[in-house]
Amino acid sequence: MAACINASNHGASVILLDEKSAAGGQIYRGVAQQRLADKSILGAEYYHGLDLVEKLDACNADHITGATVWQISTEREIGVSINGTSHLITADQIIIATGATERPFPVPGWTLPGVMGAGAAQVALKSGGVLMPDAVFIGTGPLLYLVAHQYLRAGVPIKAILDTTPRGNWLRALPFLPSALSQYGALTKGQRWIKELRAAGIPFIRGVDDVKCIGTNAVEAVKYKKGKHWAQIETDYVLLHQGIVPNANLAISAGCKHIWSAAQLCWHVEVD
Repeated sequence: MAACINASNHGASVILLDEKSAAGGQIYRGVAQQRLADKSILGAEYYHGLDLVEKLDACNADHITGATVWQISTEREIGVSINGTSHLITADQIIIATGATERPFPVPGWTLPGVMGAGAAQVALKSGGVLMPDAVFIGTGPLLYLVAHQYLRAGVPIKAILDTTPRGNWLRALPFLPSALSQYGALTKGQRWIKELRAAGIPFIRGVDDVKCIGTNAVEAVKYKKGKHWAQIETDYVLLHQGIVPNANLAISAGCKHIWSAAQLCWHVEVD
């Protein structure tokens, strides 16, 4: 949205092909149509997106929603489906803004009904105010704690939080602490989320080494291993999250060179 607004305001003729049915992208999904009465649930940062959506509506760009881009050729020809009809569009410049996607977190039983990504659960919250009571949150990374904290603010009970961060990662992260302190506000925000989740009495289990989702027709429980011992938690909902990775499909289609990241275990675009 920001790139579209800036390009349009500088005189470019712009088409924005938006896969969603309304402006907002992933971060500000559904912000202009948000029906949650309590704005504290999603937080003030989410509602900052209203300003961006208003600027997008006011600029001269042609914003096409429900547009699924299925190809970008090296000749800058774009294949897109709009309302079930395919079109080919050519452009002088193409800006790809496909963002990130949740890293798949395959564990035994992860395809059972009731098991989903924490990011997908947040989509359900933003799009329709849908929440899953007594869910077990499993994984690592800030999004896991953000969604759990949003559930807490919404007054929805959480069964447990299982953190799968390897113990050795804390030591490996220490050399990066000085540079991380430049983002002190983000660090303290994360610590505040965790502190409030703990204060609410939610079981908070670190050092989880292995996980299994148990059930027949739907998830019924989670089994987790910490050290040498296994334990089980009964639940109807499991929210998994193991970080995010670049959504690189369109950039690969366009012929952009990609580099394998050994640190993130994913492909990302090589940039100059």
